[in-house]
Amino acid sequence: MNKPNLRDYLVISRAPLAFTALADGLLGLGLALASLENAEPIERVLFTALLVALSSSFAYLGGMVFNDIFDRERDKELNPKRPLPSGRMSLSQALIFGGGLILASSALAFATSFEAWLWHCALLAAIFAYDGFFKRFRAPGAVAMAACRGFNILFGAATMMSIKAPDFQALSSSDTVTFMAFASFIYIFALTMLSTYEDEEASKGALLVNGALLLFAPVSLCALKMRFGLPPAFVDAWVDVLGLMIEQALMLLILALLLNAWKRGSQATGHNTTRWLIRGTLLLGSGALILAGSPFFALFNLALAVPYVLGARWLFKPRPADVTDN
Repeated sequence: MNKPNLRDYLVISRAPLAFTALADGLLGLGLALASLENAEPIERVLFTALLVALSSSFAYLGGMVFNDIFDRERDKELNPKRPLPSGRMSLSQALIFGGGLILASSALAFATSFEAWLWHCALLAAIFAYDGFFKRFRAPGAVAMAACRGFNILFGAATMMSIKAPDFQALSSSDTVTFMAFASFIYIFALTMLSTYEDEEASKGALLVNGALLLFAPVSLCALKMRFGLPPAFVDAWVDVLGLMIEQALMLLILALLLNAWKRGSQATGHNTTRWLIRGTLLLGSGALILAGSPFFALFNLALAVPYVLGARWLFKPRPADVTDN
């Protein structure tokens, strides 16, 4: 009987990376909460946020486990040191672990509201579509991965529909949430496309196209905010300036990474580019939350970078051949 240790469970689920999924769920919740004109009881909001955080995290962790389950035969040659191909974890143990995480994520989502649970079901469908089929293909795989992030944002936003406030508009009419889900979809699509060039050289055209797509989200957020103006109050204006500065920092990060890949090639810079672009999702969400009027969730979103980076360094460095983000 195999006896996997704690590290095996953390590796197969890519545990530190779950903080980015948690941030996406809370991004949607924070954007929807900003649409409420009347203050809600803090206990109610925090409890809902806890459910969203756990549900989003468990869905990501479970999806990563099933990613390795689907890839177990391929990993015997490409990544033999991973828990499944190495024999440290049996298939049945992985199925129980991954299945338990998926079921727990679904139950937590259902505890928020039925509407949110439906979006969560769409998220789970996108996860299994990516793991089981679409990841074999570059563009379809990138679409499926981007859909996972977009649905996670919509799931978090839908949890606020359970708060029966008379001034809360339906999710379908919430321009802020819809735009952010779309912008995140574009960003993750481009990120995933670039990550597929870690083992082969990307053309200059591919770098330019995906670079433009990466810049779409932060540039659009800044442009929309400047188009509709900053608030007249001095304090509020400086809060919005902070949000603009965060988005501009992301733009500079993207440009620096692309310039490095242009000079040195995607194979030499691929893993580093992917890692920093994943971290960039936290900047993207934090800036959007500040600009939408939800600074508390923005600060929490930024703070998630600490456990994410430290956890990844502890678990993945020195980066063994059996650990990847895909």
